[in-house]
Amino acid sequence: MNNKPLSAALAAAVLIPLVLAPAASAAALPGTAASALPAATAKSPEPGFRVLPYLQAPAATSMTINWISETDEPGTISLSGPGLGKSGKQSSAPQYLDLMEYTRAELDQQIEGLEQRSWLKSNSNYKHSVTFQGLLPGKSYNYTVTQSGETHSAAFKTAPKGEAWKNVRIIAFSDSETEPRGRTEHREWELSPVNGYTADSIQRPGAGSKWDQQFGMTTRNGEPTLRYRWTSPPHSTRTSSTSKLPIRTWS
Repeated sequence: MNNKPLSAALAAAVLIPLVLAPAASAAALPGTAASALPAATAKSPEPGFRVLPYLQAPAATSMTINWISETDEPGTISLSGPGLGKSGKQSSAPQYLDLMEYTRAELDQQIEGLEQRSWLKSNSNYKHSVTFQGLLPGKSYNYTVTQSGETHSAAFKTAPKGEAWKNVRIIAFSDSETEPRGRTEHREWELSPVNGYTADSIQRPGAGSKWDQQFGMTTRNGEPTLRYRWTSPPHSTRTSSTSKLPIRTWS
């Protein structure tokens, strides 16, 4: 029995729809900036930092510095410190982050007391990652990242050699709130502009109090807010640039 006519007919049934089907548009392809939901659903991309530079993969002779922007413009980073030579300045190669695109549920979310989507940023996110090699163990380095005209400067210290460490320093950081819904909930650490403190909330120390003298105060929503004590006694204190919460470290 000759099956060639039958085989040809089956092949045509499979291939003809594929040939006639319209080509997929760039907006339907995953993993590209074009795959983001329509721009009208979120804000337009803004220059500068979406996420400020942060350290990753620290080692005795290397350090990786990452940051996120809303545009695909490369950023630059300048590093100064011992042993660098001419390798102290690099440019980034932005990589689009499709995993950071808003879901339909996030775009459609409604929260009483807040204008819908008022908390959303751009739906465009690019990760920048630069690694410096050949650093010296246990040395301090200063760096400045420039992204679309906006700059951020900070410093880090490389890890000591494996046989040379004397102590371990722990950084405690906590932020268990949910955003954006947390903006309309009672927050015991600050005065909510929507709901205020709970009815049985204890009065907090104010400006000039012993708490203020020991741990300091900050301002949130135009109101004085406590910097809560996390360790006793703190060896150093700095403030997170993203959440404005204090970070305390100890040895």
